[in-house]
Amino acid sequence: KSMGWAYVLWFTINRFLARLFTWPKKNGQYEHKAVLIGDGFMEGFGDGIFIAGEAGVEKRIDVELLGKGVLRQRWTFLNQGHWQSTTDDWLPEETAKPAHGGWRVPGPLFSSVFDNPRYQDVEAVMICVGAMDRLLGPEPDNPERTISNIKQICQGIRKRNPTCKIFLSTIPSGFDAEARQENHLRNFQIKIYLEENNIGVLPGPDVTVGKLAEFEDIYCEEDDLHYDFQGYNIFTKEWVFAVKNPLLQIEWQVLQETLNSRPKNKNQ
Repeated sequence: KSMGWAYVLWFTINRFLARLFTWPKKNGQYEHKAVLIGDGFMEGFGDGIFIAGEAGVEKRIDVELLGKGVLRQRWTFLNQGHWQSTTDDWLPEETAKPAHGGWRVPGPLFSSVFDNPRYQDVEAVMICVGAMDRLLGPEPDNPERTISNIKQICQGIRKRNPTCKIFLSTIPSGFDAEARQENHLRNFQIKIYLEENNIGVLPGPDVTVGKLAEFEDIYCEEDDLHYDFQGYNIFTKEWVFAVKNPLLQIEWQVLQETLNSRPKNKNQ
């Protein structure tokens, strides 16, 4: 299916502007940051977008977690996803901008986020990457390369931030049977990694089961791969289910530290 270039142009320009105007500040006592990284599924390609606006999960998760009172402290969710990026593009040691849309970012994807002082107090990282490996990666038929890259990405995050929560989603494939088959081994190995890793990588959404695997009418007309408005509604709810309890644990820890630091009443 041919790409809708009017939408592509509108999306890329406005996401560039949104990123240009994003200046995260240092966390206060009851303030927290989470960053979304990966490919177009995290950037929100296929979703409706306004001028310099949010898209995809970022656009919805504030309402789902903060607006509905699930989280009680202040959280900022920062969208650093990059449409058409591969796992190779996100490697910690990568020194080049991504081959696709490199003009939209200041430097290599990983270092632009995790070596940036403004992101060093991030407390949660939400990852969905790998969907483009079978289309744009240097070894499209090599699932092992994808998994190796994902492990290096998670290890690089943990090295720079020993305490943050890291969440990893399985790889969406659209409703194309061939794409799903090609990503089956990638997702199988991601699930094994989530069970066996020893650096605290937690499961994000499993897009291979449930509504995201069953519904046919949740993909955008631009490429029949990325989600549309309805698809991102579902994807966000799956992310909320994955992250809400670990993020509540972070809030509770801050509250406990605050209570413990208060001077005790001598009469008690």
